[in-house]
Amino acid sequence: MKAASPNSGISLIELMLAMAAVGALMITTNQVLLQLKKTEKSAVDDLSILADQRLLSSVLRNDLRRMAPSFNALSSLSDAPYPNEPFFELSLALSCSDTLPQCRRTRTLARPTAAQPNASFIVMIEARNDGMSSVYDPSNAYSWPNYVALNRNGAVNNLPPADPGRFIDGKVFLLRSLSESIVKQGPHDRCYCTGQTVSPLQFNCSQAQSGGQNANCGGSAEVPYVRPSIYVGYASGVQANPNGGDLVKIPASGDALDTLIRFQHPAASSTVFGQNPDTFLRSLPPMDAMNTRARLIEVHLIKYELTPKGEFLRSRWVGGGAQPWGPMPVRIADRVAKVTFRRDSISLPAIGFKIDFDNQP
Repeated sequence: MKAASPNSGISLIELMLAMAAVGALMITTNQVLLQLKKTEKSAVDDLSILADQRLLSSVLRNDLRRMAPSFNALSSLSDAPYPNEPFFELSLALSCSDTLPQCRRTRTLARPTAAQPNASFIVMIEARNDGMSSVYDPSNAYSWPNYVALNRNGAVNNLPPADPGRFIDGKVFLLRSLSESIVKQGPHDRCYCTGQTVSPLQFNCSQAQSGGQNANCGGSAEVPYVRPSIYVGYASGVQANPNGGDLVKIPASGDALDTLIRFQHPAASSTVFGQNPDTFLRSLPPMDAMNTRARLIEVHLIKYELTPKGEFLRSRWVGGGAQPWGPMPVRIADRVAKVTFRRDSISLPAIGFKIDFDNQP
């Protein structure tokens, strides 16, 4: 057997080459692991955004489906290019094409800035998922000629179908006239111009008659701008008197709700409805020569907010105390850049929305 040479073994060069190969392998492996972690984090972030987007979309779709009470009741303004027009403006009598930009409305909820510190949007939705409402006879509230209360002798709870739990302290209700009035601006009626070459936005008209003409409309036909009278209040005094209780007008609550809600009579803006529905009921436009009625709908006032960090918050108005929107809003989603609410035509009671997230996948 041949003896081992005293010079046999691994040379320094071979050792350095082996160490270099192992080092290169370790560096490559580390880079692969880092890339895998980055990919994993990106995938998790994308899944988180998609989950938030799905939840927020579901919440908004459910709210929008019940947002009929907001139309012609809230004075929230639209974004540019028509910033002075109400977002919830609705005219079913006007055939306003969705191809005309003047017929569209948008409202963008973006993160607060120094120029726009209040990033919120308040809406009014039906409290019931079935959309059920009742028709209220104003005579129920009076011991003529004196106003007593909306729920005099349990009138609200006895509306068909009778429900002893309908009128409870703290619940919010919308009273809406069944007939509409032509909106006045000073001594003039307001109307829409219907010509394709003329903006269908509102103009001051000396005499707004459907199918008539006016110089403010450039000779084109005009349609009067009409809207119902509305009153929004919360039930109070029912616990002390189950067969009594009244609606108390929604207060400002730091969000100017008293001006956001259209408490003015459409045809007489100087008539502002008071702390109870008395003035509202007395000024209801008649359905015919003899009858006046109002629709009574249980509603929720909902506030959407965006924080500087992009948290989308949803809260519900619960009273006129120190915490009118409750002790804590519900956080629906994170990293929301903005939410754009869109109406394609002021002739349709429909609202769409688009959500933009940071680093949207």
